Amino acid sequence: MVELTRYLGEHGYKVDCLHGDMSQNDREATMARFRTKKVKVVVCTDVAARGLDVKDLTHVINFSIPRELDSYVHRIGRTARSGKTGFAISLLTPSHRHLLSKIENMTKSRIREGVIPSRKSLASKKIAGVLPKLLEEKFHTRAIEIMDESWKKAIAEMDSTEVAGRFLAMLHPEVFADVGRPALGGLQNEPKEEERHSSRGRPPHARRSDGPPRRGGRFGGERRAGSRRPTKESRAAH
Repeated sequence: MVELTRYLGEHGYKVDCLHGDMSQNDREATMARFRTKKVKVVVCTDVAARGLDVKDLTHVINFSIPRELDSYVHRIGRTARSGKTGFAISLLTPSHRHLLSKIENMTKSRIREGVIPSRKSLASKKIAGVLPKLLEEKFHTRAIEIMDESWKKAIAEMDSTEVAGRFLAMLHPEVFADVGRPALGGLQNEPKEEERHSSRGRPPHARRSDGPPRRGGRFGGERRAGSRRPTKESRAAH
């Protein structure tokens, strides 16, 4: 859990964690930051997550499927409260697919399989959000005024496309950097077939992940994923 929290933090997420060894003061401080949106993601153990009551929690992500199905129902019960919409997403390995049918029987609901966006599609969405801000920027002339000769010389050697590309890569290194990850245990490399990929459906057969990145590109292939809105039936099991 600590490795996952550190990994997310190093990739730009406002994240904190909850675990059973925390003092009550530390726990309350973390939840206060989460409720005031100073923290956007909280990584929790099953024990630490019990009793959490957060208004308008939109997503619950199971980093792994619990073997005790009651724990699964408790986890997804943190979202979609008071008639509101919420999503539960689970990541699992092929060896845990057999648990999906048990979960569906228990919650009396069908779990849909989805696709994890590729890094390329994520990058496209991120840079699409930058363009309107770029066009509306009013104070760029002030920045130009303080550029010294080293800046002017460097820019003169690039065309406008390269300048824009360097700017976007600097702005969003989490999607443009090389695929290799920092040494953080099991999170070091892109998922392989036998390792973690995202899924929450029950297809006719276990699907393989797309494997390593395609040749000729820096972006990895798509991975399978799944998400579901917790239904009244699944909540009733809680």
